[in-house]
Amino acid sequence: AGRGAAAAAFALSAPPTSILDAVLVSRPASLADLAARLALAADTVIDHGVRLLVVDSVSALARVDPELARDPARRAVAVASVAARLKRLAETFYLPVLVVAEEGAGAQLGTAWAHAVNTHIALAPHASLPGVMTATLVKSPAAGPVCVSYTLQARGLVEVADQGEPQPLGGA
Repeated sequence: AGRGAAAAAFALSAPPTSILDAVLVSRPASLADLAARLALAADTVIDHGVRLLVVDSVSALARVDPELARDPARRAVAVASVAARLKRLAETFYLPVLVVAEEGAGAQLGTAWAHAVNTHIALAPHASLPGVMTATLVKSPAAGPVCVSYTLQARGLVEVADQGEPQPLGGA
């Protein structure tokens, strides 16, 4: 079963009437709960045609378990397990996985997490332009560091050029 079979597994039987109709929400209570749900996630990906997996936030889940908070070695094992499951889902189903993390969370999650991440994009307010955000490509196997300033407008993300002139992202 190649990429075509995986793509066929994602075909929706009927288009959703709203983009929100296609959103599945799961609220794990702990890192162990997240790991258990991820162990069963392949069926969910296939059954519901999942096209993007968003996890918010691994570091918060690691903090709610007092035993993991006290034992860095156990926390590292639990985080590595979650990272491996997320990576396996991404590679098996050609599924983008977006993990939202608070600033500085990488240090909290350890080196196993840092090495599991394929692409790291940091989002932050612009240092000197109010209302402008920056997206910085920090780590990527395919591209070097790059930073884009943008605003969110009714027409979508709009790049803010060096001269302050807004340009639609993607050149459109």
